[in-house]
Amino acid sequence: MDEPQAVEVAFPIPEDRLFTYLSHRRLEVGVRVLARLKNRKVKGIVVNTEARPPEGIELKPVERALDEEPLTGPYTLKLGYWIAQQTLCSLGEALSAMLPSAMREKELPLLEDSQEFHRIENLSEEQTQAVRMIVESPTGWFYLQGPTGSGKTEVYLQAARHVIDTGKRVLYLVPEISLTFQLIDQTRKRFKRVAVLHSALSPSQRLREWERIRKGEVDLVLGARSAVFAPMDNIGLIVVDEEQEMSYKSQAVPRYHARSVAMILSKWQGARLVMGSATPSLEALHAIEEGLFVRLRLSRRLAGGAQPQVHLLDTRQLNEIFSPELAQAILDTHTEGLQSVIVLNRRGYTNLYHCRHCHYEMQCPHCSVPVTYHKSRDLVICHHCGYSGKSPPKCPNCGSSEVGWAGYGTELVEQELRRLFPQLRLARLDSDTVADRKQAAGIIKGFAGGDIDLLVGTQMIAKGLNFPRLKTVGILNADIGLSIPDFRSAERVYSLIRQTAGRAGRYRPDGQVYIQTYRPDYWVMQAAAQARDEEFQKRELELRKTTRLPPYTRLLRVVLRHRDVGKVKADAAALSLFFERSKTGSLEIIGPAPCPLEKLNDWYRYHALVCGPHVHELREIGHRMRSWKSPSRSVVELDMDPYHLR
Repeated sequence: MDEPQAVEVAFPIPEDRLFTYLSHRRLEVGVRVLARLKNRKVKGIVVNTEARPPEGIELKPVERALDEEPLTGPYTLKLGYWIAQQTLCSLGEALSAMLPSAMREKELPLLEDSQEFHRIENLSEEQTQAVRMIVESPTGWFYLQGPTGSGKTEVYLQAARHVIDTGKRVLYLVPEISLTFQLIDQTRKRFKRVAVLHSALSPSQRLREWERIRKGEVDLVLGARSAVFAPMDNIGLIVVDEEQEMSYKSQAVPRYHARSVAMILSKWQGARLVMGSATPSLEALHAIEEGLFVRLRLSRRLAGGAQPQVHLLDTRQLNEIFSPELAQAILDTHTEGLQSVIVLNRRGYTNLYHCRHCHYEMQCPHCSVPVTYHKSRDLVICHHCGYSGKSPPKCPNCGSSEVGWAGYGTELVEQELRRLFPQLRLARLDSDTVADRKQAAGIIKGFAGGDIDLLVGTQMIAKGLNFPRLKTVGILNADIGLSIPDFRSAERVYSLIRQTAGRAGRYRPDGQVYIQTYRPDYWVMQAAAQARDEEFQKRELELRKTTRLPPYTRLLRVVLRHRDVGKVKADAAALSLFFERSKTGSLEIIGPAPCPLEKLNDWYRYHALVCGPHVHELREIGHRMRSWKSPSRSVVELDMDPYHLR
């Protein structure tokens, strides 16, 4: 029998240390094992097979290996260390998020790769130039900017074709794989060996795809945020489509940004990196100005369409959900045999339960936010923690019967549309109506095929979808995000309006967009309605520079949470003292103060922002924070470059 092997294992725990065990079979780096840690069995990942056992300490044996072969690719471990350093987490936490967690199962049904191959040569002059710039450069970073419908996807796919023909592989990232059915169809028709990593895969199916990628059986990987960890080598091209989307930033440990991971991965593998959007993030624009990216522009729509006519509608005096102009446009569009889309970024029926007698407003008992009423289930629901309960017939505070609901969500919008337009075939697409990916695909294919006249939904229908017969787009409460206390609020609202408006007029010269807003005179709304992109970007960047906010500085967000509000307040005071002793260089501290969403799922929350131009100073104080013990044992959460400040 071979001598027992001493291996180091990383576990998904906050501690940075690795743990040494004995194995009676030969293990490789990247194999998952089950081992006893502090009197419980925990899954870990072997990161070193040549460990030196500490002298005088009897090592525990590995309980069992969970894999016959490693799950890691050639860059996985290196990337794990990088993510741990960048996001202020442990190596085990990073690797645990990077690797699939399932055990193998037999007979897993997956979509088969299409054997059909299509090559499209009819590119515009701008597209041809963009593809040439990308493929003729062996490495480099590019940013493809152009309005919706200008053919950015075709540039990505043509560049991918070239890269694959030269024996290299392609990683193609999209923000929400669950809605990119049209893109999935295109890639499967054009390329013979494709893996699609999406949320509808079971853990075992995901593992099977992961193994196909690792064994080199795949030329192109298409997936959302976590697909950036696919075990690929020999990458020639990485695409980050719609790079401005917030879903690329993970909100759980490790709090990485797929855009940043793609950038470092392209450096390590010598791959071309192409990002793109109609509405680039301000971080990307700043990087272009700094010379990090070569900007490639597409200026016109290619399918006979034109930029739609945009109407900015003042709804401050409106007592109905729909303005007369929008209602008439929906009817006229249907009369022409064409389609309409209505977008409201708020689901549910109504969102504010109030008492007219005592002015009580019903909030979630576990979060400091109002509940939303869902009429179809006759439930009040919190969209943050999932709490649900029956709608009270009387005021819980004073017992008055003078209670009612205010505001509206997509469920009420659907009901009102059915009342106004009974002759229209209507469907609603939001997370309440779509139980799985297949159901969403059915609705989208029905709309694309002309079986649905009017589609209403949240922002999930505002991006990445292509409908030839769509003429009219309505955006309700378009300014809904401007009141969120976050320095990115204006950027998000602007991007959502421009992306949503971009659904109209892709194939037609008479597309039209109706933007309903309570703030029609606000400069953000005016700029979005008139497509003054450069003006918005310049003004917002100047504001960020003046206020010392990203992209001109970096941020570290520190969140304290505790079940006891008094204890989290005490720990916030202790955190303030810690910052006074620890702050060095050019760092600026904002807070601690209550989070905008102070109570979440029965946790009381305080936060502070550490700002500075030098990321090494932020990481230094962040690593010290990891070893700081709050006096009342509040949970400490660290987020480098946060995208949500709720």
